[in-house]
Amino acid sequence: MDRVKITGDELQIMALLEKATGARVKDCVLNEQQALFIVETGDAAKAIGPGGRNAKFLEQKLKRRVRLVEYHPNLLAFVTNLVAPARLRDARENDGVVTLYPADSMTRGTLIGRGGSNLRTLESVVQRYFPVKEIKVE
Repeated sequence: MDRVKITGDELQIMALLEKATGARVKDCVLNEQQALFIVETGDAAKAIGPGGRNAKFLEQKLKRRVRLVEYHPNLLAFVTNLVAPARLRDARENDGVVTLYPADSMTRGTLIGRGGSNLRTLESVVQRYFPVKEIKVE
């Protein structure tokens, strides 16, 4: 597992979130459509704000969708937080392979994404913190 590398842009955006909300930001992953923030355990509500006010403010500032996810030191709990609001029947880990069992076929499709894009993104975020080889959806 490599160390998490944060760019200057990500650092500035993390500072903006911390200043605006008082939440402790652990990580930020940016792409063209979305900014994903990993906040420290217990700070998700503070980061989101009353009625989602802070998240909406950030979306306007950054001109992209914002997701705020609470970090958890347990691998499966963290993965569950990352895929929320998607519902899982179960999640298991065996020898570095995480297997997700979605509640229904629609959730399965959402987790995988077109061409596996959502699954690969999920896998890359989880690998920043845990020694995971692969994430599969059954």
